[in-house]
Amino acid sequence: GSFLLLLGLGSTGLVDETPPLFASAGRAMSHSGDWLTPKVNGILRFDKPPFYYWLMALFYSIPANENWDKLGSLSARLPSALSTLFLMMIIADTVFCFTDNNKLSLSLIASLSFVLSPLIIIWSRTAVSDSLLCATLGVSLLFFWRRISSEDESICIIPWLFLAIGILTKGPVAFVIIFTTLLSFFLTHKNWKKLLLKINPGKGLLITFLISSPWYFLQLLNKGNIFWDNFFGYHNLKRYTSVVNNHAESWWFYFFILILASLPFSIFLIHGMIDTFKELIKNFQIRSERSNNIYIFSFCWLMSVFLFFSFSATKLPSYWIPAVPAASILI
Repeated sequence: GSFLLLLGLGSTGLVDETPPLFASAGRAMSHSGDWLTPKVNGILRFDKPPFYYWLMALFYSIPANENWDKLGSLSARLPSALSTLFLMMIIADTVFCFTDNNKLSLSLIASLSFVLSPLIIIWSRTAVSDSLLCATLGVSLLFFWRRISSEDESICIIPWLFLAIGILTKGPVAFVIIFTTLLSFFLTHKNWKKLLLKINPGKGLLITFLISSPWYFLQLLNKGNIFWDNFFGYHNLKRYTSVVNNHAESWWFYFFILILASLPFSIFLIHGMIDTFKELIKNFQIRSERSNNIYIFSFCWLMSVFLFFSFSATKLPSYWIPAVPAASILI
């Protein structure tokens, strides 16, 4: 993971339009001291919530930053690379601790098929927030599953904490993906009420709200309609209901991306999906009370991302990234 994600990370400048805008907003926070409102050259930038900007600003604020990051690109890319590396280890640890046979082999396969995904390698070395969203959602869902499949109450808060960070990274989409994954998984179980109680949704939602909402309320209070129209109106609602920046694709677009994103292991993903779907149908027919099938959980996770973004009018390859951890477990 370190070899693929960190080696030479700051040796080139930032390219394309979006990464330099992210980096400029993060560096502006560090230099101006205004860590509340993202700005680029004094212009408000409400395309994403602030968490990725905050992480970049932390690296830009390290003393003598210009000496070890002459191009400024290492500080901008490190949040993506480190978050992917962290998720890679959580995948390996989860599969190792919660599978019965061939623990080491399965954990290596899952973690390596994740980090070797072309989409993961590219976006983890890019100064945008997609990899951080993938990491926060991935860790959150894996810890939700660990809580569902065990009696360890000490981890109950962890998935809600990472959900809150996901909402501060990319907005409401983080909650939608988590909600649809858990809902679809619970519907496959006869004892869904018991599983729901295990994740303590009342306390969890309160924790998520208290952590993620203050920034949104402060922006609404300070900027009013400018923030509402820009962030919620354009970058969330309009992106989902209409085509933005000419990113129109066919309805089958994510079938293609599903194959591309898991190369060179795509055939094993398809095999894993077919086997898991058969098991899912069997469990649904008998309304199984078993809750410790990580493959069915991963299938629900992958399909939640697939269906949600397939209905989106604006389609981008990066929208598939949150599904790659689930695909790696199915592989």
